[in-house]
Amino acid sequence: MSLWSAAVVIGFLGWIACGFGFIRRALTPELSFIGAKAAFWGGWLLFFWLLWIVGLTQA
Repeated sequence: MSLWSAAVVIGFLGWIACGFGFIRRALTPELSFIGAKAAFWGGWLLFFWLLWIVGLTQA
């Protein structure tokens, strides 16, 4: 497996996991944001999404 193929897999799985983490940890039942947790999970979500996209273009 090449480095870029591994980046695609890691990026995709991280993106999905962070999406679930964002929903579970950064949103209240009233659908309002918890600021620090939203920034944390949203930042990682964006990182893994970019890793996935870059991996797809380079693989």
